[in-house]
Amino acid sequence: MEEMMSLAATAAGWVGALGTATAYGLVSRRVVAPESATFQSLNLSGATLLGVSAAATGSWPAVAANFVWVLISVMALISARGVVDAVRRRLRPRRGGAPVPEDHRADEPAEAVPCRLAAEV
Repeated sequence: MEEMMSLAATAAGWVGALGTATAYGLVSRRVVAPESATFQSLNLSGATLLGVSAAATGSWPAVAANFVWVLISVMALISARGVVDAVRRRLRPRRGGAPVPEDHRADEPAEAVPCRLAAEV
């Protein structure tokens, strides 16, 4: 059983190495863009498999490095899908302190929202 796990970890490492090398080669030859989902997905899967292989052999520095690589890929994929920008737009306050509406475009000025002071009521 232990030999089977070792073989699976080795295979995962080789597939992960092939995936990250393929991603780098595709970007270097300008076949895909560095911000593309293809590149980031190859990096994500490759780093995950390399991390699994490194963990199985107890190579903790490699596990840590691949964990960081996975985080970078996940954040790039989220950013590429516009999730980070949408959250930033949603949380950005207007001049009056009220949040910017979801349908507000960044290049348009926000409309003033009328409000009454307590003394006017």
